[in-house]
This record gives sequence, C-alpha cells and structure tokens, in this order.
Amino acid sequence: MISIKINEQFLQIPENTTFTMNEESPLFLGGDMDKIVTGYSSNIKFPLTRYNMGVLGFPSAIDNYGQIVHEVECIVYNNGWPIAYGIANISKISNTTGTLKLIVNPYKKMKGTQLSELELEEVTLADSAAMRSRAKDTAIHPLDYNYAFFPVYNPGWWVEVPEVANPLSENFYAQRHQNFYNDFGHFSETHKSKAAMPFVRLDYLLSKIVENSDYVIENNFQITDELRSIYIYNNNSIYILNDATGEIEWSNTFVLQDHLPPTTASEFIKWVAKTFALALLPSQERGIFKIDPFQNILDSKEELDWTPYVIEDYGIDQDNKTPQILGYELSPSDGLSESNNYRPFVNYTTVDKTADVDGAPEGLVYVKSTSTYWKKDSTGKKFHHQQFNRIKFDKEPAFLAKLEPLHSIRRYTLPLSGYSFIKWPTVGIRIAGNMRDEDQGAECGMRIMIYRGLHNHEGTDYPYASDANYDPDENPIAGAELSLRWDGEKGLYEKYWKNWLFFLQNRKVVNRTFILPLKDIENFSWEKKVRVGNMLYFVNKLKKRYLSTLDNKVKVEAELSTIIVT
Repeated sequence: MISIKINEQFLQIPENTTFTMNEESPLFLGGDMDKIVTGYSSNIKFPLTRYNMGVLGFPSAIDNYGQIVHEVECIVYNNGWPIAYGIANISKISNTTGTLKLIVNPYKKMKGTQLSELELEEVTLADSAAMRSRAKDTAIHPLDYNYAFFPVYNPGWWVEVPEVANPLSENFYAQRHQNFYNDFGHFSETHKSKAAMPFVRLDYLLSKIVENSDYVIENNFQITDELRSIYIYNNNSIYILNDATGEIEWSNTFVLQDHLPPTTASEFIKWVAKTFALALLPSQERGIFKIDPFQNILDSKEELDWTPYVIEDYGIDQDNKTPQILGYELSPSDGLSESNNYRPFVNYTTVDKTADVDGAPEGLVYVKSTSTYWKKDSTGKKFHHQQFNRIKFDKEPAFLAKLEPLHSIRRYTLPLSGYSFIKWPTVGIRIAGNMRDEDQGAECGMRIMIYRGLHNHEGTDYPYASDANYDPDENPIAGAELSLRWDGEKGLYEKYWKNWLFFLQNRKVVNRTFILPLKDIENFSWEKKVRVGNMLYFVNKLKKRYLSTLDNKVKVEAELSTIIVT
C-alpha cells in the first residue's frame, strides 16, 4: 500500500493508489552529458479533505484550478518502506480533488549556489611577511593546506614592459608571473605585475560543494597524492594598498571563495565529471554523494541477478549516441583554430623531446613531451606547426569539457627564476580592493593544473606546476601517472575515457520488463551491473510501478545497455 508523508504527517489517499516512478541513470550513457538527470512520478490524485488541506498548509479557499500552489518535501512509502524522496508539486484540479507529482532532483541546492557563495576557509595572519612565509610553506607542504601558492607564468601581462635589448631578460618575464619569487626562500612583492593568489585544491572544493548540499562526499576519484594535487586557477590577486605607506603589498588575509571561477556549483561539478569521466552518484536516502571514475564501475565485480524475474523482452536497438570528439572548449585567447585542435595527421615521426626534432627526418614530427607538431622542410629547417587539445575519432558531435589545463610549456632559463615557466592563455590580473584599475583583467576561465612540488633546475629547487607528466626539461616526472592533456599514454583519453567509450561504441540497448521483489529494488544502485541470463547490463532507465495488486513486488520496465569491455 502506498502512503505519502508531508510535513511529518501522512496524506489521505485511496487505498488502491498506484505509484509510478520514472528514473534515468546518472552515468554517462551517450547523448548529452550537460544534462543533469532527475526522476519524476506520475500524477497522484487525492481528495481535498479538511485534513489534507491542513497537512498541505493550504488556505481555506483555492480558486486557481490547475495551478501549482505548493511545493513541499515529500517521502513516498510502499508498505511502510521509503521508496522515493523529493519535492511534491501540489495542484488543485477541482473543488474536491488535488494532484501530486514527485520530482527527484538531488542537485537542486547545487544549481542555486555560486562557488563564491560557499563557506570556504578564511586565512588571516599577522602581517604581509607572515603571509609570504605561509605562501612558501604551502609550496613545500602543499597537502597540509587546502590551497597553495606556486609560480604560474602568464604571457597575457604586458604591464610596464622595460626597455631592454633582450626581451628574454629576467626583468621582462618577472612582471608576467603570478606568485613571483626572487629565490625559493622569498616570495616577492617587488615585481611590477603585483600578482599573488592562492590556488584552491580541487578535492577540497568538491567536498565543500557536496557538504553545502547536505551530503557526505565519497570521493573515489582523488585517491592518490597526485590526484589530490589538482588545483583550480584564478587571477584575483591578494595585493592591497597600504594606506599608511601608499604602497601595494601582500594582504595578510584572504577567503578562498574569492579565488574561484564565476559559475554555479552544479556546473562546476558537471565539468569536472566531463573532464575525468566520472559518475556522480547522489543518494538522498543515505545522504551520500559518491564520485566514481567510470573505469572503476567497469572493473567492479558487483552485480545483481534479475534473471528469475524477467516477464517480457521487447526490443533491441543499436545505440549510436557516442561522442566522436573529446576535448576542451576553446577560449578566444588560446589562439588555436577550431580545425587545428585534434590530430588530423596520419604520417608523422614521433620523438620524446623538442630537442629531438633536429634529428628527425623531413616532414611532420610529433613531440610527446609538449603534444605539439613540428614541420621540417628539405633543408632541415623546422617550424612549429600545431598544438592540439582534442582527440578525434570520426566527426561531430563533439564532447567538450569546459575545464581547461595549461596548453603548453614555454622554457626560458633565467637566473632569476631558473625554471620553465607555464604559459596561460589569459589576460590581466585583478587586484584585491579594486586597486590599479588599469591592470584589471577579464574573468579567468575554468582552468586546472597539477602542482608537482619542488623540482631541481640547475642545482636549485623550485616549485613547479604543469598540465602534463613532464618536468621543465621535458623529462618524464618520476611517479607521475596523469597528464591533463587528452593525448599520450597518461592523458585523459587513455587513463579515463578509452574503455568507457569502447563500451558505448559496442553496446546494444535492450528493453525488458521484470517483476522484482522489493528487496532487489532496495539493493539496486545505478553503478551496479544487472545480470539477465549470460549477459551483463548497465541500467539506462527505469519505470517502476508499485501496484496494489502486487504484494511486496514492483513491476519494472527497464532500458538496459549490454556490457562489452576490452
């Protein structure tokens, strides 16, 4: 028997009420990953008795038939067991009858929350010298903090370019840094770009997004120190004007929500999922928000056997809703054309480093360490030909992640900073307190980077962040298992997307009907595989019908995807 609980009271409904719930898998099973799926029920009619009006908090008279007049949290039970949580949309359809439709949207609070509205860590120290000392410590012990200061080179800054004969001089490039330092013992406030900002750790931000939505996070994605070392870029400097001295200097305080991109929590978490092939699995019943790589779900041995409960088999379809391009959305400042962002070449020579291009034969040469192509002519002269940030399979539709990494590494050996700087296609900086309006830059995009800790260059250790698993000299970093580029054996495609796309490209969609015991519905979750006979499936969609004629059982119409893996 169906019962509905609203405001801690049970609504009066007919004993033979049928409840139908339509649900869709949160796993990416083709189509539009930008869509956040929700569940919804069929309409349930109920009498507008005085008791029910009181439960709903309705006024004594409602004149607008058919208009939704109430939204309220609701729990639906079957024989005393909770089967659905959500928001009930209540409408009046006559003087004596109302209707209820349950909407299940676990992302409702996330959709209404900007990242800047989250309650994140606030840091206040004694003075600017203490803040510079803290900045150094975050670079040495990054995982002891929820943020870190480390140098990032930004070629978009052209503030007061010095008149020097050598454009590669240290003074010229010193003013184009964020978190500039004289040497590793001293983060500086003397360079002219006045750019000092903390970068927020991705795992910390994800946990706060989930916590703000009243869940407990279960992050099965960032389980290594390398993955916990992914940071989010921002260009909001903590420099402030010292009223006493008239100088611009490091602030002694900042709040982390001021150093995040301007977007909503739901959009951000969706972009992270698109980049790293992650399943977002919120459970309102358990209050847990699980984040799982698709690869973990493919590898899992956990399955449910629904073979005994099949009553109908009605149709098999080939599914072609598979992305044909994986990549990052382009920023106008990237300088990369739409056609040049995936590898279109067939015949080329592959080398490890840029220096190896000199020894390569005539024609196209692909450099693994920088994900770039060079072109050599018959005289041996070489030209930088193309850098790409997509993997192309056939043709559109494109599947593009909004988050972007650093696109390339530009190397300059300078006495002042002494390591390879990182090129960021952004412009300008923003100074705290709206100081120095002439330096105000555009809002930065959604960009991520991996902080690799201290790396030795010419005998000195320096903090180093990158988009890939190579050091400033284009050598593989020991222990690095991830690149934020799409190509390469440790890139996003190979590490996260390859096997899931193979499953999508080779699956068939099967429609079947089951009469399932309630315990099997209670044990079901979207990441679990379902066995029917000798085949395994992921569930795409469910239509669950709780009928008064079925005792402790549910009629389930299911759309399933066959699982074929490499």
